[in-house]
Amino acid sequence: MPEKQLSKISPRALEINKLLEEAGPPEISIYPEVFTRRKTPIEIEREEEAERRAKYGN
Repeated sequence: MPEKQLSKISPRALEINKLLEEAGPPEISIYPEVFTRRKTPIEIEREEEAERRAKYGN
């Protein structure tokens, strides 16, 4: 039975599914209790720079 269901899935859909699996988890969580996204390298750099300025002035 599952084989018949699988044959109904288009090759393009299988390809997209494979790409999604390879891409990993989404940037933004769909769960409200963990609604965070990964920071970009630029955001991390800006925060670190702001912390350095706050700590050492300028």
